[in-house]
Amino acid sequence: MRFHMEVPLRKPRLRYLILVFACFTMRPLCAVQASQAGASGPEAACTVRNRGGQRPKFWTGGKGEDVLLEHDAAWRKLMKTTFHLALPNKPQAAFEMFRKWMQQPGVQPQLAALALSIAYGDEDGGAAVEDPVRHDRATLSALVTRVSALSGADAEAYKGLLERLNDNKEMVTPSNPSACGKE
Repeated sequence: MRFHMEVPLRKPRLRYLILVFACFTMRPLCAVQASQAGASGPEAACTVRNRGGQRPKFWTGGKGEDVLLEHDAAWRKLMKTTFHLALPNKPQAAFEMFRKWMQQPGVQPQLAALALSIAYGDEDGGAAVEDPVRHDRATLSALVTRVSALSGADAEAYKGLLERLNDNKEMVTPSNPSACGKE
């Protein structure tokens, strides 16, 4: 388990004790940063395991189908604009074509599952994650945009990260500090 810790305390022993306690309890550490810009009150930042991700199998199954049919025109537009997937206008025919497309090997089904989890599920699109290719932090929504613009091996480099996000096994910084410490 990885911890993100930024506690600019002047006493190294206290910083060490905080880290030891966090590692001992095996819970995400919510780090408190002293305000550098003169803002009142501390600013919270943490890393937690992401929540709300769904695998491609969910989106092609009965529950996923129900969610997509609830948002019929919108999900088809998302697939067309993000993945250039031209789906039929009839909802059931569109879903069947989508189901077949999601069975293809590669990064596209994983990326589509993440995009759908953000748009119609409980995935926090504003959560930040470490980009293993660019070596920076990006929101999950920005990651979808980045990866959808790539092809071939460039896109495949993200497959492991996307699988971990869809399996809720990746550490992220939530967009809302109130999500810190919640498992």
